[in-house]
Amino acid sequence: MDFDARLMRRILIVRLSSLGDVLSATPVAQAIREAIPDAHIGWAVEKRCAPLLEGNPYINRLHIWDRTFFGLLKLIHEVRSEHYEMAIDFQGLLKSAIITLASGARHRVGFSDGREGATFALTHKIEKAPSFHPSGMSLQLLKALGIEADVEKHRMLIPISDTERCKVEELMRSHGLRSKGFIVLAPATRWAHKHWVEERWAELASAVYERWHMSSVLIGGEGDSPLLKRIANRSASSVHLFAGLVSLRECAYLIAQASALIGVDSFPAHVGYAMGVPTLILYGPTSPLKWRMAKGVYIIEHDLSCRPCYRHPKCDGMPTCMQMITVDEVLKVLESVL
Repeated sequence: MDFDARLMRRILIVRLSSLGDVLSATPVAQAIREAIPDAHIGWAVEKRCAPLLEGNPYINRLHIWDRTFFGLLKLIHEVRSEHYEMAIDFQGLLKSAIITLASGARHRVGFSDGREGATFALTHKIEKAPSFHPSGMSLQLLKALGIEADVEKHRMLIPISDTERCKVEELMRSHGLRSKGFIVLAPATRWAHKHWVEERWAELASAVYERWHMSSVLIGGEGDSPLLKRIANRSASSVHLFAGLVSLRECAYLIAQASALIGVDSFPAHVGYAMGVPTLILYGPTSPLKWRMAKGVYIIEHDLSCRPCYRHPKCDGMPTCMQMITVDEVLKVLESVL
């Protein structure tokens, strides 16, 4: 490296999306702040993910992109006006590369395996090593820059306001829920082939109530309501639907009040880990390697020669790897953590 990153005083973090990846990258702001206390730290992020960063004590300014062309021009004008000395592209895609280059920063850092030709924007390309922690890949870049970064010391952060806490606590009271007296189920994800069998979510909720007298709270976005309602209607026990009732940060605080979170490979799993709640993740088409060093995360999976297939499943309908996961398997792991 032909410059000392610790001498930089104006630093731009570029991690636009997705929700889980933005949350996983939040430790970098803390690590940079500790290494360079007087730095001006900016973060370029898409509007949908911005609530995860609002109020973060380690960030001086958010540059929010609404994903429109004119919004991109506005964003570029903003970042250039800040005169950043160094821009770090934690995403490695064309959209993040455009912002990294347009920032005007003299030093532009990112991984050498950026997709969509993203490395054209970089002045310094870092080789990527395997990572076994969701924040590990992001922190690798900082280590390459000589900035101390550790997955145990630098943790994911979701700022929660008093107003958000009060709203969730009132909502819990209205549903008869008490702190640590329920579990959260997160069945939904944008990738349909990462879903688990709907009937088994209902069976799981019923079994949890029978064994531990604990209710289940189903979470997801408004678009997930049909799926969650079907699961709730199939369950014979106490199930509460919170889809569309809470914001991203309110949902994070709700998860923090639970005894455990059970979900698929999606954003709520990252939140469960960030909030220090025992988190059970049902894995199929994707790889769980990034969780191997994450304490409090329990992976439920079955090894098959075709895994991971990611966005190119070879199964017709629901992947075999997800169908193989049984309710009893999940209950056995849950019993070990409750």
